[in-house]
Amino acid sequence: MDLALTFLVFVFGYLTCKVFYYFRAARLSVALMRLGNLYSVYLLTRALENFEHSKHTCLNDLKKSDTSERNIKIYETNLNAEIETFKRKSIEALMDAHPQFFERTLSYEDWESAMKFLEQNKDLIISGYLK
Repeated sequence: MDLALTFLVFVFGYLTCKVFYYFRAARLSVALMRLGNLYSVYLLTRALENFEHSKHTCLNDLKKSDTSERNIKIYETNLNAEIETFKRKSIEALMDAHPQFFERTLSYEDWESAMKFLEQNKDLIISGYLK
């Protein structure tokens, strides 16, 4: 009887340890995935800042070189379309990088919701985790 009770306590302890380890590992993996997503969205906004800066530099150069207003408007329209394409495709690429199982943990599905996700977690960026 003593041996059976010892065995049952061992098995119960072992299974309890495995279950808690599994939940801890799952929680940690979701937290790391969310932090990775936050970092990715942050990098995309930095890329978009550079994109906007390049856009304004190019438009200023076109204005200085006496390009017609029609050509400047066409160029600006094309650049705006490129920026929108960049936003859409970058978020789609982030969404496609995750398996179906983890889609529920993502807090965004388009550029606007990704910016809200970034705004909600800006304290992580400001505190230096993502610098």
